[in-house]
Amino acid sequence: MNKTSVENALSVAPALTDGLLTNWSDNKTLIISPVKNWLPDTSYQINISSQAVDSENQALENYSSRFKTVLSPLIISIQPGNQQTDIPLDSSLTVTFSKPMNKSVTQASIEVSPSSIISYSWEDSDRKLIITNSENWQENKYIKISINKNAQDTESIAIANPLSSNFKTLLIPKVVESQCNPTPNSVSVATNTIIYVVFNKEVDKSSAES
Repeated sequence: MNKTSVENALSVAPALTDGLLTNWSDNKTLIISPVKNWLPDTSYQINISSQAVDSENQALENYSSRFKTVLSPLIISIQPGNQQTDIPLDSSLTVTFSKPMNKSVTQASIEVSPSSIISYSWEDSDRKLIITNSENWQENKYIKISINKNAQDTESIAIANPLSSNFKTLLIPKVVESQCNPTPNSVSVATNTIIYVVFNKEVDKSSAES
């Protein structure tokens, strides 16, 4: 083939922002590759028009070929869910992905706030990530987890839906001593004093009385 005529007759749709690379392994085999990568979950059409000619200047029949690239990984779910409340302090977070993930790259894309000592474990052929706080979560706090666009599957394809999610931890019931009457260690308390015990949240009355 006349290599220059073939390369001039070549087109790809949709066009790639960074363009294509072409190379020949021999006089009959054209190698086409993107400068970066093909976009995931995208249908492409490669065309070589009849402007391409062989070494004897004979025109090529129009050539067209289609292919579709693999799907991007998705975050399917996260537990506890966004805006969920009263989460126990020893709870783990579970993030489920649609495809096996690159563990080290995905873990590096995760941010938990407030800052915590986090450990990771994987299940279901690296589709399910378990995030554990080694010191338990702080009580009555909003915890934010973010997974940015750098998270990748095992084929180095970035996730299509970066995530930011919040949940609120449990408020542990306690007696608010400063609001009780009499306050702890009071002296000279009148014999007709009515005692008030104040809690920091609503409680089950029967359980408190028992």
